[in-house]
Amino acid sequence: MRKLLAVALATLTLSFATTAQANDCEIVISEPNWSSGQFMAYLDKFVAETVYGCEAELMPAASIAIATSMTEKGTPSIAGEFISVSVGDVVDQAIAEGRILVANEDPYQGGAQEGFYVSKSVLDANPHIKTVEDLLAHPELVGGKVFTCPGGWGCNATMTNNLIALDVESKGFELVTPGSGAAFDASIANADARGHGWFGFYWAPAGMLSKFGLVPLPTSAGYAGDEYWNSCATDVDCENPQVSDFPKPTIRSLMTPEFAAANPAMVAYLAKRDFSIDEINAQLIEMEAQQATAEEAVESFFANNEDIWADWFTAEEAAKIKAAL
Repeated sequence: MRKLLAVALATLTLSFATTAQANDCEIVISEPNWSSGQFMAYLDKFVAETVYGCEAELMPAASIAIATSMTEKGTPSIAGEFISVSVGDVVDQAIAEGRILVANEDPYQGGAQEGFYVSKSVLDANPHIKTVEDLLAHPELVGGKVFTCPGGWGCNATMTNNLIALDVESKGFELVTPGSGAAFDASIANADARGHGWFGFYWAPAGMLSKFGLVPLPTSAGYAGDEYWNSCATDVDCENPQVSDFPKPTIRSLMTPEFAAANPAMVAYLAKRDFSIDEINAQLIEMEAQQATAEEAVESFFANNEDIWADWFTAEEAAKIKAAL
């Protein structure tokens, strides 16, 4: 009887320990309001739940809010796609102080960029347009509008300061600030449907670039330098805005020290989880073409792209993904 009781108690203790361990794995993942960031958020959520048995919650937020929350509150646990161009100093300081850790230095293998973009059709029909300043003499080619970033995005300040310095309104342009990432993308589709070009801020990776033929357009001024960029361009109250190209964005996957200490296996996954720019763009184009949610796109990705993701996992971990599909 004592032996049976001991076995029963041991089994019960193991059960409680296993349950406690599973419940301890509760993580929060940032969900930006643009397509590549949403895809990456649902990718990490799927892996956390399917492979590592975690309870994963998504936290909708744009770059500035993510940076503030991670540095001051220690949440979210993971920011799978974090763009540092407009809030780099804050994040770099937090990394130097150990309050944020870098999970992956380059999840898109060096392919990211951002800045002024215009419809390629506009440049093809007007070969004399080589710079942003050239285009500003022809508002009729792009419907008289120039688009900046939605409020709360880090690029809102940098793009708005550029447009102030360029004095676009005096040149016949309406400055448009979309209310969301979806409205931003809809502005591109609407311009295409109306038969005129589109002009404004955009970035890569993004399926919209290929779908609607958007190409980068430099300023004649070039890049104004790190000192100006970090001290004024990124400040909504910049006193002396200058015209400047955008620096190449630093896109990293970030995590909190608490998450890293508690989840070494998932940390190893994050370090290996990366895409070429063509691979991630292909996923975003397919997501748009199928009108799929990011969650649906992630499931399709795992079902059809084992050649990309197989090296991210051990054989045992990969087997869990296959079993879940």
